[in-house]
Amino acid sequence: MILDKDKTKAFGRFASPISTDAFAGAAIGLAMLVPDKVDGVLYHVENRPQEKGRGALVVGGKDDHPVFRDVSLRTSVHEYGGAPITAFKGSFVFTNATDKRIFWLKRESREACAITPQNSFTRYADFNINPKEGHGVAVQESHLDTGEVVNCLVAFRLDDNANVAEPTVIASGSDFYSAPRFSPSGDHLAWIEWNLPEMPWTKSVIRCASWNHDTGNVSNPFTIVSGNFSVSQPYWHPVSGEIYFSNDESGYQNLFRYNLNSGTTSSLLKSPFLGDFSAPDWVLGQRSFDFLPDGKVVAGHSTKNGIGAISIIDPITQEIKTILENQITPALCTVGSRVFIVAGTPTSPVALSEILGLNGESEVRLRHIKSTTKGLEGLDIGEWVSVAEPIEFPTDGGLTAFGYFYGPKNPNHEPPNATDLPPLIVNCHGGPTSAADCILNPRIQWWTSRGFAFFDVNYGGSTGFGREYRARLDGKWGLVDVADVCNGALYLAGLGKVDGKKMSVTGGSAGGFTTLAVLAFRPEVFACGASKYGISDLKSLSLLTHKFEVR
Repeated sequence: MILDKDKTKAFGRFASPISTDAFAGAAIGLAMLVPDKVDGVLYHVENRPQEKGRGALVVGGKDDHPVFRDVSLRTSVHEYGGAPITAFKGSFVFTNATDKRIFWLKRESREACAITPQNSFTRYADFNINPKEGHGVAVQESHLDTGEVVNCLVAFRLDDNANVAEPTVIASGSDFYSAPRFSPSGDHLAWIEWNLPEMPWTKSVIRCASWNHDTGNVSNPFTIVSGNFSVSQPYWHPVSGEIYFSNDESGYQNLFRYNLNSGTTSSLLKSPFLGDFSAPDWVLGQRSFDFLPDGKVVAGHSTKNGIGAISIIDPITQEIKTILENQITPALCTVGSRVFIVAGTPTSPVALSEILGLNGESEVRLRHIKSTTKGLEGLDIGEWVSVAEPIEFPTDGGLTAFGYFYGPKNPNHEPPNATDLPPLIVNCHGGPTSAADCILNPRIQWWTSRGFAFFDVNYGGSTGFGREYRARLDGKWGLVDVADVCNGALYLAGLGKVDGKKMSVTGGSAGGFTTLAVLAFRPEVFACGASKYGISDLKSLSLLTHKFEVR
Protein backbone atom coordinates (compact mmCIF):
# COMPACT_ATOMS: atom_id res chain seq x y z
CA MET A 1 0.00 0.00 0.00
CA ILE A 2 1.49 3.33 -1.07
CA LEU A 3 0.97 6.06 1.52
CA ASP A 4 2.92 8.88 -0.16
CA LYS A 5 1.97 9.51 -3.76
CA ASP A 6 4.45 10.80 -6.33
CA LYS A 7 3.72 14.49 -6.90
CA THR A 8 6.59 15.21 -9.26
CA LYS A 9 4.82 14.33 -12.52
CA ALA A 10 2.15 16.36 -14.26
CA PHE A 11 -1.15 14.98 -15.56
CA GLY A 12 -0.42 12.98 -18.69
CA ARG A 13 3.00 11.86 -17.45
CA PHE A 14 2.01 9.38 -14.75
CA ALA A 15 3.78 6.02 -14.79
CA SER A 16 1.36 3.16 -15.54
CA PRO A 17 1.60 -0.65 -15.64
CA ILE A 18 -1.02 -0.78 -18.41
CA SER A 19 0.94 -1.24 -21.62
CA THR A 20 -0.18 -1.46 -25.25
CA ASP A 21 1.35 -4.92 -25.54
CA ALA A 22 -0.56 -6.13 -22.48
CA PHE A 23 -4.01 -5.60 -23.98
CA ALA A 24 -3.38 -5.68 -27.73
CA GLY A 25 -1.61 -9.02 -27.68
CA ALA A 26 -4.08 -10.64 -25.30
CA ALA A 27 -7.28 -9.51 -27.03
CA ILE A 28 -9.83 -11.66 -28.84
CA GLY A 29 -13.16 -10.90 -30.43
CA LEU A 30 -16.32 -12.77 -29.43
CA ALA A 31 -17.91 -12.50 -32.85
CA MET A 32 -20.99 -14.73 -32.60
CA LEU A 33 -22.84 -17.12 -30.31
CA VAL A 34 -23.81 -20.34 -32.12
CA PRO A 35 -26.32 -22.39 -30.12
CA ASP A 36 -27.25 -25.93 -31.12
CA LYS A 37 -30.64 -25.89 -29.46
CA VAL A 38 -31.43 -29.53 -30.25
CA ASP A 39 -28.21 -31.01 -28.89
CA GLY A 40 -28.02 -28.43 -26.10
CA VAL A 41 -24.49 -27.25 -26.89
CA LEU A 42 -23.16 -23.69 -27.08
CA TYR A 43 -20.49 -22.81 -29.62
CA HIS A 44 -19.04 -19.41 -30.32
CA VAL A 45 -16.93 -17.81 -33.04
CA GLU A 46 -13.75 -16.26 -31.71
CA ASN A 47 -11.73 -13.81 -33.83
CA ARG A 48 -8.04 -14.04 -32.93
CA PRO A 49 -5.59 -11.29 -33.93
CA GLN A 50 -2.66 -13.54 -32.96
CA GLU A 51 -3.83 -15.97 -35.68
CA LYS A 52 -4.11 -13.25 -38.34
CA GLY A 53 -7.75 -12.64 -37.48
CA ARG A 54 -8.87 -16.24 -37.93
CA GLY A 55 -12.43 -16.94 -36.84
CA ALA A 56 -12.19 -20.08 -34.68
CA LEU A 57 -15.09 -22.26 -33.52
CA VAL A 58 -15.00 -22.88 -29.76
CA VAL A 59 -17.04 -25.57 -27.98
CA GLY A 60 -18.59 -24.86 -24.59
CA GLY A 61 -16.57 -21.67 -24.17
CA LYS A 62 -13.31 -23.62 -23.80
CA ASP A 63 -11.95 -25.89 -26.51
CA ASP A 64 -11.44 -25.40 -30.23
CA HIS A 65 -13.58 -27.67 -32.38
CA PRO A 66 -11.07 -30.15 -33.87
CA VAL A 67 -12.55 -30.12 -37.38
CA PHE A 68 -12.37 -26.31 -37.63
CA ARG A 69 -8.73 -25.79 -36.66
CA ASP A 70 -7.74 -24.90 -40.24
CA VAL A 71 -10.94 -22.99 -40.99
CA SER A 72 -11.49 -19.25 -40.63
CA LEU A 73 -15.14 -18.48 -39.97
CA ARG A 74 -15.45 -15.02 -41.47
CA THR A 75 -17.68 -13.55 -44.16
CA SER A 76 -17.72 -10.36 -46.21
CA VAL A 77 -21.34 -10.25 -47.39
CA HIS A 78 -22.45 -6.59 -47.32
CA GLU A 79 -18.68 -6.04 -46.80
CA TYR A 80 -19.14 -6.02 -43.01
CA GLY A 81 -19.90 -9.74 -42.85
CA GLY A 82 -21.22 -11.66 -39.87
CA ALA A 83 -23.07 -14.98 -39.36
CA PRO A 84 -20.53 -17.36 -40.92
CA ILE A 85 -21.96 -20.56 -39.39
CA THR A 86 -25.05 -22.26 -37.96
CA ALA A 87 -25.46 -25.47 -35.96
CA PHE A 88 -28.33 -27.97 -35.81
CA LYS A 89 -28.43 -31.49 -34.34
CA GLY A 90 -24.66 -31.75 -34.25
CA SER A 91 -24.20 -30.71 -37.88
CA PHE A 92 -22.87 -27.39 -39.18
CA VAL A 93 -23.29 -25.27 -42.29
CA PHE A 94 -20.58 -22.65 -42.67
CA THR A 95 -18.35 -20.66 -45.00
CA ASN A 96 -14.58 -20.52 -44.97
CA ALA A 97 -12.94 -17.11 -45.44
CA THR A 98 -10.24 -18.55 -47.67
CA ASP A 99 -12.53 -19.68 -50.52
CA LYS A 100 -16.00 -18.38 -49.49
CA ARG A 101 -17.79 -21.64 -50.40
CA ILE A 102 -20.58 -23.24 -48.37
CA PHE A 103 -19.54 -26.35 -46.45
CA TRP A 104 -21.58 -28.95 -44.58
CA LEU A 105 -20.18 -30.89 -41.65
CA LYS A 106 -22.45 -33.85 -40.97
CA ARG A 107 -23.09 -35.10 -37.46
CA GLU A 108 -20.13 -37.05 -36.07
CA SER A 109 -18.20 -36.55 -39.32
CA ARG A 110 -14.52 -35.61 -39.20
CA GLU A 111 -14.46 -33.85 -42.55
CA ALA A 112 -16.68 -31.16 -44.06
CA CYS A 113 -17.94 -31.48 -47.62
CA ALA A 114 -18.34 -28.59 -50.06
CA ILE A 115 -21.89 -27.71 -51.11
CA THR A 116 -21.16 -24.94 -53.63
CA PRO A 117 -18.54 -24.71 -56.38
CA GLN A 118 -15.48 -22.56 -55.95
CA ASN A 119 -15.36 -19.18 -57.64
CA SER A 120 -13.96 -15.76 -56.90
CA PHE A 121 -17.12 -13.70 -57.07
CA THR A 122 -19.76 -15.31 -54.79
CA ARG A 123 -20.07 -14.91 -51.04
CA TYR A 124 -22.44 -16.54 -48.53
CA ALA A 125 -23.57 -15.86 -44.96
CA ASP A 126 -26.49 -16.00 -42.51
CA PHE A 127 -27.26 -19.72 -42.80
CA ASN A 128 -30.29 -21.57 -41.48
CA ILE A 129 -31.13 -25.30 -41.57
CA ASN A 130 -34.68 -26.55 -42.02
CA PRO A 131 -35.83 -28.39 -38.84
CA LYS A 132 -37.03 -31.29 -41.00
CA GLU A 133 -33.54 -31.27 -42.50
CA GLY A 134 -32.84 -31.89 -46.15
CA HIS A 135 -32.29 -28.21 -47.01
CA GLY A 136 -30.52 -25.08 -45.88
CA VAL A 137 -30.78 -21.41 -46.85
CA ALA A 138 -28.36 -18.49 -46.94
CA VAL A 139 -27.79 -14.93 -48.11
CA GLN A 140 -25.82 -14.90 -51.37
CA GLU A 141 -23.88 -11.94 -52.73
CA SER A 142 -22.38 -12.09 -56.24
CA HIS A 143 -19.77 -9.60 -57.46
CA LEU A 144 -20.05 -9.71 -61.24
CA ASP A 145 -17.39 -8.81 -63.82
CA THR A 146 -19.49 -5.80 -64.82
CA GLY A 147 -19.04 -4.34 -61.35
CA GLU A 148 -22.64 -5.02 -60.41
CA VAL A 149 -23.31 -6.62 -57.02
CA VAL A 150 -26.39 -8.87 -56.81
CA ASN A 151 -27.89 -10.02 -53.52
CA CYS A 152 -30.50 -12.75 -53.05
CA LEU A 153 -31.59 -15.67 -50.89
CA VAL A 154 -30.59 -19.17 -51.95
CA ALA A 155 -31.38 -22.73 -50.91
CA PHE A 156 -29.24 -25.87 -51.10
CA ARG A 157 -29.64 -29.59 -50.40
CA LEU A 158 -28.46 -31.17 -47.15
CA ASP A 159 -29.02 -34.88 -47.59
CA ASP A 160 -27.31 -37.97 -48.95
CA ASN A 161 -27.96 -36.75 -52.49
CA ALA A 162 -26.25 -33.41 -51.91
CA ASN A 163 -23.55 -32.65 -54.47
CA VAL A 164 -21.44 -29.65 -55.28
CA ALA A 165 -23.85 -27.42 -57.22
CA GLU A 166 -25.00 -23.87 -57.62
CA PRO A 167 -27.70 -23.15 -55.03
CA THR A 168 -31.28 -22.35 -56.01
CA VAL A 169 -32.32 -18.70 -55.90
CA ILE A 170 -35.50 -18.49 -53.80
CA ALA A 171 -35.90 -14.71 -53.33
CA SER A 172 -34.50 -11.94 -55.53
CA GLY A 173 -35.28 -8.48 -56.86
CA SER A 174 -34.56 -6.41 -53.76
CA ASP A 175 -31.18 -4.83 -53.20
CA PHE A 176 -30.47 -6.64 -49.93
CA TYR A 177 -31.56 -9.66 -47.89
CA SER A 178 -30.84 -10.90 -44.38
CA ALA A 179 -32.01 -13.16 -41.57
CA PRO A 180 -33.65 -16.10 -43.42
CA ARG A 181 -35.26 -18.15 -40.65
CA PHE A 182 -37.31 -21.37 -40.84
CA SER A 183 -40.39 -21.82 -38.66
CA PRO A 184 -40.27 -24.55 -35.96
CA SER A 185 -42.29 -26.86 -38.24
CA GLY A 186 -40.03 -26.10 -41.20
CA ASP A 187 -43.09 -25.24 -43.29
CA HIS A 188 -42.44 -21.49 -43.57
CA LEU A 189 -39.49 -19.20 -44.10
CA ALA A 190 -39.24 -15.56 -42.96
CA TRP A 191 -36.60 -13.02 -43.94
CA ILE A 192 -35.77 -9.30 -44.10
CA GLU A 193 -35.25 -7.30 -47.28
CA TRP A 194 -34.70 -3.65 -48.17
CA ASN A 195 -33.78 -1.41 -51.08
CA LEU A 196 -31.45 1.49 -51.68
CA PRO A 197 -31.21 4.30 -50.73
CA GLU A 198 -32.38 2.89 -47.39
CA MET A 199 -30.18 1.18 -44.82
CA PRO A 200 -31.58 -1.78 -42.85
CA TRP A 201 -32.05 0.47 -39.82
CA THR A 202 -33.94 3.20 -41.71
CA LYS A 203 -36.55 1.23 -43.67
CA SER A 204 -36.87 -2.54 -44.15
CA VAL A 205 -39.58 -5.20 -44.31
CA ILE A 206 -40.16 -8.76 -43.12
CA ARG A 207 -41.41 -11.23 -45.72
CA CYS A 208 -42.65 -14.79 -45.30
CA ALA A 209 -43.41 -17.70 -47.62
CA SER A 210 -44.46 -21.33 -47.55
CA TRP A 211 -41.66 -23.87 -47.86
CA ASN A 212 -41.89 -26.82 -50.23
CA HIS A 213 -39.84 -29.69 -48.82
CA ASP A 214 -39.88 -31.58 -52.12
CA THR A 215 -38.59 -28.79 -54.35
CA GLY A 216 -36.54 -26.91 -51.75
CA ASN A 217 -38.15 -23.62 -52.72
CA VAL A 218 -40.67 -21.08 -51.45
CA SER A 219 -44.17 -20.27 -52.66
CA ASN A 220 -46.84 -17.65 -51.96
CA PRO A 221 -44.57 -15.00 -50.44
CA PHE A 222 -46.25 -12.17 -48.55
CA THR A 223 -45.24 -9.19 -46.41
CA ILE A 224 -45.59 -9.52 -42.65
CA VAL A 225 -44.65 -6.01 -41.60
CA SER A 226 -43.66 -2.88 -43.51
CA GLY A 227 -43.93 0.85 -43.14
CA ASN A 228 -41.84 3.96 -42.66
CA PHE A 229 -39.66 2.21 -40.09
CA SER A 230 -37.05 -0.52 -39.81
CA VAL A 231 -37.28 -4.09 -38.60
CA SER A 232 -34.70 -6.47 -37.18
CA GLN A 233 -34.18 -9.95 -35.74
CA PRO A 234 -37.10 -12.09 -36.95
CA TYR A 235 -37.07 -15.23 -34.77
CA TRP A 236 -39.80 -17.86 -34.47
CA HIS A 237 -41.13 -18.75 -31.03
CA PRO A 238 -40.36 -22.47 -30.61
CA VAL A 239 -43.78 -23.27 -29.08
CA SER A 240 -46.35 -20.76 -30.35
CA GLY A 241 -44.86 -20.55 -33.83
CA GLU A 242 -45.23 -16.77 -33.83
CA ILE A 243 -42.57 -14.55 -35.37
CA TYR A 244 -40.93 -12.24 -32.85
CA PHE A 245 -39.05 -9.20 -34.16
CA SER A 246 -38.19 -5.60 -33.38
CA ASN A 247 -39.21 -2.43 -35.16
CA ASP A 248 -38.72 1.25 -34.39
CA GLU A 249 -42.10 2.65 -35.38
CA SER A 250 -42.48 3.99 -31.83
CA GLY A 251 -39.15 5.78 -32.06
CA TYR A 252 -37.26 2.94 -30.38
CA GLN A 253 -36.55 -0.64 -31.47
CA ASN A 254 -39.30 -2.40 -29.48
CA LEU A 255 -40.29 -6.07 -29.62
CA PHE A 256 -43.40 -7.34 -31.44
CA ARG A 257 -44.88 -10.67 -32.52
CA TYR A 258 -46.78 -11.76 -35.60
CA ASN A 259 -49.36 -14.55 -35.53
CA LEU A 260 -49.29 -16.49 -38.78
CA ASN A 261 -52.81 -17.88 -38.32
CA SER A 262 -54.61 -14.63 -37.55
CA GLY A 263 -52.32 -12.36 -39.54
CA THR A 264 -52.12 -9.91 -36.62
CA THR A 265 -49.18 -8.10 -35.05
CA SER A 266 -49.03 -7.13 -31.36
CA SER A 267 -46.50 -5.52 -29.05
CA LEU A 268 -44.79 -7.57 -26.36
CA LEU A 269 -45.17 -4.67 -23.95
CA LYS A 270 -48.20 -2.72 -22.72
CA SER A 271 -46.72 0.61 -23.78
CA PRO A 272 -43.76 1.73 -25.90
CA PHE A 273 -40.44 1.14 -24.16
CA LEU A 274 -37.94 4.01 -24.18
CA GLY A 275 -34.99 1.90 -25.21
CA ASP A 276 -33.69 -0.21 -28.10
CA PHE A 277 -33.88 -4.01 -28.22
CA SER A 278 -31.87 -4.08 -31.46
CA ALA A 279 -28.81 -2.27 -32.73
CA PRO A 280 -28.29 -1.23 -36.36
CA ASP A 281 -27.68 -4.28 -38.57
CA TRP A 282 -24.21 -3.38 -39.78
CA VAL A 283 -23.35 -7.08 -39.60
CA LEU A 284 -25.50 -10.15 -40.17
CA GLY A 285 -26.71 -12.49 -37.45
CA GLN A 286 -27.57 -10.05 -34.68
CA ARG A 287 -29.37 -11.65 -31.73
CA SER A 288 -30.13 -9.79 -28.49
CA PHE A 289 -33.22 -11.72 -27.32
CA ASP A 290 -34.24 -15.36 -27.04
CA PHE A 291 -36.90 -17.62 -25.55
CA LEU A 292 -37.00 -19.35 -22.17
CA PRO A 293 -38.67 -22.76 -21.62
CA ASP A 294 -41.64 -21.09 -19.88
CA GLY A 295 -42.35 -19.00 -22.98
CA LYS A 296 -40.94 -15.76 -21.62
CA VAL A 297 -38.38 -13.67 -23.46
CA VAL A 298 -34.97 -12.72 -22.10
CA ALA A 299 -33.49 -9.67 -23.81
CA GLY A 300 -30.57 -7.30 -23.74
CA HIS A 301 -31.49 -3.70 -24.46
CA SER A 302 -30.58 -0.07 -23.97
CA THR A 303 -32.51 2.40 -21.86
CA LYS A 304 -33.41 5.96 -22.77
CA ASN A 305 -30.01 7.31 -21.72
CA GLY A 306 -28.12 4.63 -23.64
CA ILE A 307 -27.21 2.50 -20.61
CA GLY A 308 -27.71 -1.24 -21.07
CA ALA A 309 -29.69 -3.81 -19.11
CA ILE A 310 -30.97 -7.37 -19.37
CA SER A 311 -34.66 -7.99 -18.75
CA ILE A 312 -37.31 -10.70 -18.92
CA ILE A 313 -40.59 -10.06 -20.73
CA ASP A 314 -43.78 -12.02 -20.09
CA PRO A 315 -45.69 -12.05 -23.42
CA ILE A 316 -48.94 -12.90 -21.60
CA THR A 317 -48.94 -10.10 -19.02
CA GLN A 318 -46.81 -7.82 -21.26
CA GLU A 319 -44.71 -6.90 -18.25
CA ILE A 320 -40.95 -6.38 -18.24
CA LYS A 321 -38.62 -7.06 -15.31
CA THR A 322 -34.98 -6.00 -15.31
CA ILE A 323 -32.68 -8.69 -13.88
CA LEU A 324 -29.24 -7.15 -14.52
CA GLU A 325 -28.36 -3.45 -14.72
CA ASN A 326 -25.46 -1.82 -16.59
CA GLN A 327 -24.99 -4.74 -18.98
CA ILE A 328 -24.10 -3.74 -22.52
CA THR A 329 -25.09 -6.89 -24.42
CA PRO A 330 -23.99 -7.32 -28.06
CA ALA A 331 -25.18 -10.95 -28.14
CA LEU A 332 -27.52 -13.25 -26.19
CA CYS A 333 -28.95 -16.73 -26.67
CA THR A 334 -30.56 -19.57 -24.77
CA VAL A 335 -29.67 -23.25 -24.78
CA GLY A 336 -32.50 -25.02 -23.01
CA SER A 337 -33.00 -23.18 -19.72
CA ARG A 338 -29.49 -21.72 -19.78
CA VAL A 339 -28.89 -18.13 -20.89
CA PHE A 340 -25.57 -17.03 -22.35
CA ILE A 341 -24.49 -13.48 -23.12
CA VAL A 342 -21.61 -11.57 -24.60
CA ALA A 343 -21.63 -8.45 -22.48
CA GLY A 344 -19.56 -5.99 -20.49
CA THR A 345 -20.01 -3.45 -17.70
CA PRO A 346 -18.23 -0.27 -16.57
CA THR A 347 -16.03 -2.42 -14.30
CA SER A 348 -15.60 -5.55 -16.45
CA PRO A 349 -14.58 -5.92 -20.11
CA VAL A 350 -16.65 -7.73 -22.72
CA ALA A 351 -16.88 -11.41 -21.83
CA LEU A 352 -18.83 -14.57 -22.55
CA SER A 353 -20.91 -15.34 -19.46
CA GLU A 354 -23.83 -17.43 -18.28
CA ILE A 355 -26.70 -15.89 -16.32
CA LEU A 356 -27.39 -17.88 -13.15
CA GLY A 357 -30.24 -17.65 -10.66
CA LEU A 358 -33.12 -17.28 -13.10
CA ASN A 359 -35.00 -20.10 -11.35
CA GLY A 360 -35.49 -17.84 -8.34
CA GLU A 361 -33.56 -20.11 -6.00
CA SER A 362 -30.71 -17.61 -5.70
CA GLU A 363 -29.69 -14.08 -6.64
CA VAL A 364 -29.32 -13.44 -10.36
CA ARG A 365 -25.61 -13.35 -11.12
CA LEU A 366 -23.06 -14.08 -13.84
CA ARG A 367 -20.64 -16.94 -14.31
CA HIS A 368 -17.81 -15.62 -16.44
CA ILE A 369 -16.56 -18.09 -19.05
CA LYS A 370 -14.11 -16.15 -21.23
CA SER A 371 -12.98 -12.51 -21.40
CA THR A 372 -12.01 -10.64 -24.54
CA THR A 373 -8.88 -9.19 -22.92
CA LYS A 374 -6.29 -9.92 -20.26
CA GLY A 375 -4.90 -6.40 -20.43
CA LEU A 376 -5.92 -5.50 -16.87
CA GLU A 377 -5.15 -8.80 -15.15
CA GLY A 378 -3.41 -8.42 -11.81
CA LEU A 379 -4.57 -4.85 -11.24
CA ASP A 380 -6.90 -3.80 -8.46
CA ILE A 381 -9.95 -2.60 -10.37
CA GLY A 382 -10.99 -0.27 -7.57
CA GLU A 383 -7.59 1.44 -7.48
CA TRP A 384 -6.76 1.63 -11.17
CA VAL A 385 -9.95 1.69 -13.22
CA SER A 386 -11.61 4.95 -14.12
CA VAL A 387 -15.33 4.14 -14.24
CA ALA A 388 -17.44 5.77 -16.95
CA GLU A 389 -19.57 8.70 -15.78
CA PRO A 390 -22.65 9.32 -17.99
CA ILE A 391 -22.76 12.95 -19.10
CA GLU A 392 -25.69 14.86 -20.57
CA PHE A 393 -24.78 18.25 -21.98
CA PRO A 394 -26.54 21.08 -23.82
CA THR A 395 -25.82 21.44 -27.52
CA ASP A 396 -26.98 23.49 -30.50
CA GLY A 397 -30.69 24.08 -31.04
CA GLY A 398 -31.54 23.72 -27.35
CA LEU A 399 -30.98 19.97 -27.58
CA THR A 400 -29.18 17.53 -25.30
CA ALA A 401 -26.37 15.18 -26.28
CA PHE A 402 -24.63 12.39 -24.39
CA GLY A 403 -21.25 10.88 -23.64
CA TYR A 404 -19.13 9.02 -21.10
CA PHE A 405 -16.47 10.83 -19.09
CA TYR A 406 -13.45 9.09 -17.58
CA GLY A 407 -11.36 11.06 -15.12
CA PRO A 408 -7.66 10.30 -14.58
CA LYS A 409 -6.98 7.54 -12.06
CA ASN A 410 -3.65 6.31 -10.74
CA PRO A 411 -3.12 5.27 -7.10
CA ASN A 412 0.58 6.16 -7.23
CA HIS A 413 0.42 9.71 -8.54
CA GLU A 414 -1.04 13.14 -7.89
CA PRO A 415 -0.28 16.31 -9.87
CA PRO A 416 2.22 18.77 -8.34
CA ASN A 417 -0.52 21.30 -7.59
CA ALA A 418 -4.00 20.57 -6.28
CA THR A 419 -5.42 23.14 -8.70
CA ASP A 420 -3.99 21.41 -11.77
CA LEU A 421 -6.53 20.07 -14.27
CA PRO A 422 -5.99 17.11 -16.60
CA PRO A 423 -5.71 17.27 -20.38
CA LEU A 424 -8.71 15.86 -22.25
CA ILE A 425 -8.96 13.40 -25.11
CA VAL A 426 -12.32 13.46 -26.89
CA ASN A 427 -13.11 10.34 -28.93
CA CYS A 428 -15.50 10.36 -31.92
CA HIS A 429 -16.89 6.89 -32.63
CA GLY A 430 -17.30 5.53 -36.16
CA GLY A 431 -20.37 4.58 -38.12
CA PRO A 432 -21.46 7.31 -37.85
CA THR A 433 -24.53 5.35 -36.68
CA SER A 434 -22.53 3.51 -34.06
CA ALA A 435 -22.24 4.42 -30.40
CA ALA A 436 -19.79 4.78 -27.55
CA ASP A 437 -20.55 2.49 -24.64
CA CYS A 438 -19.44 2.42 -21.02
CA ILE A 439 -17.83 -1.04 -21.04
CA LEU A 440 -14.46 -1.27 -19.33
CA ASN A 441 -11.93 -0.77 -22.12
CA PRO A 442 -8.18 -1.19 -21.50
CA ARG A 443 -7.43 1.24 -24.32
CA ILE A 444 -9.22 4.02 -22.44
CA GLN A 445 -7.59 2.99 -19.16
CA TRP A 446 -4.18 3.25 -20.84
CA TRP A 447 -4.82 7.00 -21.06
CA THR A 448 -6.57 7.59 -17.75
CA SER A 449 -3.90 5.70 -15.79
CA ARG A 450 -1.34 8.14 -17.23
CA GLY A 451 -3.29 11.17 -16.07
CA PHE A 452 -5.45 12.01 -19.06
CA ALA A 453 -9.19 12.58 -18.93
CA PHE A 454 -11.16 10.84 -21.69
CA PHE A 455 -14.57 11.71 -23.14
CA ASP A 456 -16.36 9.19 -25.40
CA VAL A 457 -19.04 11.32 -27.02
CA ASN A 458 -22.33 10.05 -28.45
CA TYR A 459 -23.02 12.88 -30.85
CA GLY A 460 -26.38 13.25 -32.59
CA GLY A 461 -26.66 10.33 -35.00
CA SER A 462 -25.53 7.75 -32.46
CA THR A 463 -27.64 4.68 -31.78
CA GLY A 464 -29.11 3.49 -28.51
CA PHE A 465 -31.02 6.72 -27.92
CA GLY A 466 -33.93 6.16 -30.28
CA ARG A 467 -34.72 6.85 -33.93
CA GLU A 468 -35.13 10.62 -33.53
CA TYR A 469 -31.70 11.02 -31.94
CA ARG A 470 -30.09 8.91 -34.68
CA ALA A 471 -31.88 10.95 -37.36
CA ARG A 472 -30.32 14.21 -36.14
CA LEU A 473 -27.38 13.54 -38.43
CA ASP A 474 -29.46 13.01 -41.60
CA GLY A 475 -28.19 15.52 -44.14
CA LYS A 476 -26.09 17.20 -41.44
CA TRP A 477 -23.02 15.01 -41.16
CA GLY A 478 -20.12 17.30 -40.38
CA LEU A 479 -22.44 19.80 -38.68
CA VAL A 480 -24.37 18.12 -35.86
CA ASP A 481 -21.52 15.82 -34.87
CA VAL A 482 -19.00 18.67 -34.93
CA ALA A 483 -21.21 20.86 -32.75
CA ASP A 484 -21.82 18.07 -30.23
CA VAL A 485 -18.14 17.13 -29.98
CA CYS A 486 -17.13 20.74 -29.38
CA ASN A 487 -20.00 21.48 -27.00
CA GLY A 488 -19.25 18.36 -24.96
CA ALA A 489 -15.60 19.29 -24.54
CA LEU A 490 -16.41 22.91 -23.65
CA TYR A 491 -19.05 21.72 -21.18
CA LEU A 492 -16.50 19.59 -19.32
CA ALA A 493 -14.03 22.46 -19.28
CA GLY A 494 -16.74 24.76 -17.94
CA LEU A 495 -17.40 22.32 -15.10
CA GLY A 496 -13.75 22.45 -14.13
CA LYS A 497 -13.19 18.77 -14.91
CA VAL A 498 -10.50 19.34 -17.55
CA ASP A 499 -8.02 21.95 -18.74
CA GLY A 500 -9.75 23.79 -21.55
CA LYS A 501 -6.40 24.73 -23.09
CA LYS A 502 -5.23 21.13 -23.30
CA MET A 503 -7.99 19.37 -25.19
CA SER A 504 -7.47 17.01 -28.14
CA VAL A 505 -9.86 15.15 -30.44
CA THR A 506 -9.53 11.81 -32.22
CA GLY A 507 -11.55 9.23 -34.13
CA GLY A 508 -11.37 6.59 -36.85
CA SER A 509 -13.30 6.09 -40.10
CA ALA A 510 -16.49 8.18 -39.76
CA GLY A 511 -15.11 9.44 -36.46
CA GLY A 512 -11.97 10.45 -38.33
CA PHE A 513 -14.12 12.57 -40.63
CA THR A 514 -15.66 14.29 -37.61
CA THR A 515 -12.18 14.84 -36.19
CA LEU A 516 -10.97 16.49 -39.40
CA ALA A 517 -14.11 18.63 -39.61
CA VAL A 518 -13.69 19.76 -36.00
CA LEU A 519 -10.06 20.74 -36.55
CA ALA A 520 -10.89 22.52 -39.81
CA PHE A 521 -14.00 24.43 -38.78
CA ARG A 522 -13.63 24.81 -35.00
CA PRO A 523 -9.86 25.28 -34.54
CA GLU A 524 -10.36 27.36 -31.39
CA VAL A 525 -11.66 24.41 -29.35
CA PHE A 526 -8.91 21.80 -29.53
CA ALA A 527 -5.15 22.12 -29.32
CA CYS A 528 -4.57 19.13 -31.58
CA GLY A 529 -6.21 16.05 -33.06
CA ALA A 530 -5.57 12.70 -34.70
CA SER A 531 -7.69 11.25 -37.50
CA LYS A 532 -7.19 7.50 -37.84
CA TYR A 533 -8.10 6.07 -41.28
CA GLY A 534 -10.62 8.90 -41.45
CA ILE A 535 -12.89 9.87 -44.33
CA SER A 536 -11.79 13.17 -45.85
CA ASP A 537 -14.09 13.60 -48.86
CA LEU A 538 -17.78 12.69 -48.61
CA LYS A 539 -18.35 13.15 -52.35
CA SER A 540 -15.60 10.67 -53.18
CA LEU A 541 -16.94 8.31 -50.53
CA SER A 542 -20.40 8.32 -52.12
CA LEU A 543 -18.90 7.54 -55.53
CA LEU A 544 -16.37 4.90 -54.52
CA THR A 545 -17.84 3.04 -51.57
CA HIS A 546 -19.41 -0.41 -51.78
CA LYS A 547 -23.06 -1.22 -52.51
CA PHE A 548 -24.21 -1.56 -48.88
CA GLU A 549 -23.63 2.14 -48.17
CA VAL A 550 -23.37 3.51 -51.70
CA ARG A 551 -26.35 5.88 -51.53
